[in-house]
Amino acid sequence: MKIVILGAGLAGTIASTALRGYNPTVYEQKPDSDALSGHGAVMRIRSPEIGNLLGCNLTPIKATKEIFHNGKLHTVSNIQLNNQYSLKAYGCIGRRSLNDLGTVDRYLIDGGVKPLNCKYGNPMNAVDKGVLWLKSGAGVEYDWVVSTIPMPVMYSIVYGEWPIGVNFVTEDIYTYTINLDDIKSDVHQTIYFPDPSLPVYRVTLQGNKLLVEAVGPVEEALLSRIMEAFGIYDAQIKDFSADLKIQKAGKLVPIDEDERKAAMYKLTNEYNILSFGRYAVWKSIRTDNLLNDISIIKQIINSKTEYEKRRKQL
Repeated sequence: MKIVILGAGLAGTIASTALRGYNPTVYEQKPDSDALSGHGAVMRIRSPEIGNLLGCNLTPIKATKEIFHNGKLHTVSNIQLNNQYSLKAYGCIGRRSLNDLGTVDRYLIDGGVKPLNCKYGNPMNAVDKGVLWLKSGAGVEYDWVVSTIPMPVMYSIVYGEWPIGVNFVTEDIYTYTINLDDIKSDVHQTIYFPDPSLPVYRVTLQGNKLLVEAVGPVEEALLSRIMEAFGIYDAQIKDFSADLKIQKAGKLVPIDEDERKAAMYKLTNEYNILSFGRYAVWKSIRTDNLLNDISIIKQIINSKTEYEKRRKQL
């Protein structure tokens, strides 16, 4: 059974480890780099299972979460706040993490993990049934492909164009890291900002670092107001600077659900390409949900493998 994994990010790393019994090969278009180097947000997960799967260290923490709205902190969410935050951060309405406020158990994931058996600097150029063609001209035979690359990219490579009437739209995420060197802190706190008039949607105080996530550029005056929401004022800080990191296409604008599922089914049914990870399935999902998704992928591959074994025995 020849399994190929496309993409060496977090999803590709999880897939390579979960499917290591098949000795898959990972192909990544970028040069060798940290798996999560493009991710500026806090990687906090609910379950240690992902860390156990990857064999990386997880730091257990107590995280306190509240909402800042109309100049006040709130410890209880409601429909209005959930929907405002959901539309602002994800482009659609759904139940979000700001509904689980208070102090919760979480784990910080090590961003230094890398996939097994990865060949970097190998972008894909075309697909035939059973063969991936790299831009180098080399052909890679496969039985299954686990793709973590964006759905419109994969679909365009395979079929030459996106499905008619489907528009894939992304937006950048702006992440500011503020080092509060004058503040001694060992807490993990997150405040959500659902107000649609502000570009900031989530801010995390992690030790003496403040991580600001926004849907657009943030002025320094607003950064000072944000620190005040945490009870930190300019007078307590001699100097601070904000390091900006822009995550290109960090926010996915949802497409029609039927069209989304139809695109994934078409890739799987016609080319044995299984979509895995938020970009490949084109849906904002929690990191923890990847465990369930890779379990389903394993079941699909295992059932097909067993079927082929029995067919050959007949």
